[in-house]
Amino acid sequence: ELLQNSYTELKNRYFLALTEENKCDEGLWEALKKHGQNEFEDESFMMIKIDTDQISPELDYMSEIGKLNQEMETLLSDYGKVLDFLSDESMFFVLYNLCTEQYQDVKETVYALVSGKQKEGLDLAVGISEIHQGQGEMFQARNDCVRQIFMAEANIADTSGENPVHRKELNLTIPYTEIENLFHAISANDR
Repeated sequence: ELLQNSYTELKNRYFLALTEENKCDEGLWEALKKHGQNEFEDESFMMIKIDTDQISPELDYMSEIGKLNQEMETLLSDYGKVLDFLSDESMFFVLYNLCTEQYQDVKETVYALVSGKQKEGLDLAVGISEIHQGQGEMFQARNDCVRQIFMAEANIADTSGENPVHRKELNLTIPYTEIENLFHAISANDR
């Protein structure tokens, strides 16, 4: 179990740096490959990001996250292979080896699951990326997810495909072109 926990920690560290900071730690990747994580490197993939930071403190956070993680892995494994990793505020699922024809089905299924969880009282936000190719595009996939979550919460029509899952308490209106320009700059890594 200690070895599994260490592997999970290394996997989280590697993929979070790649996804959130666009940094690839080659040494860490080599260590992960020695432990069997060598399938997802140049594959086509889609990313699903679920923000969990607003879950009510009255709920057992770890238990709810564990159940949600298991349900997502089970759901997504019907479509392809699943790589999952966590941050303090979000859950990430990378679905690879999927048929691109199933992309819309995956989106609808994930939105339905998250919407159901919201009805059960979990305050979640979800974003789903477009199809990307290889680890080098993890940062862009994350930006797709962040854009969708932001657009849904700000009630801005997302031209890349509407995200029907909204958090109820936020009602903010921002000009779409300003937001789109901001996300393009972030995706291009212009600082």
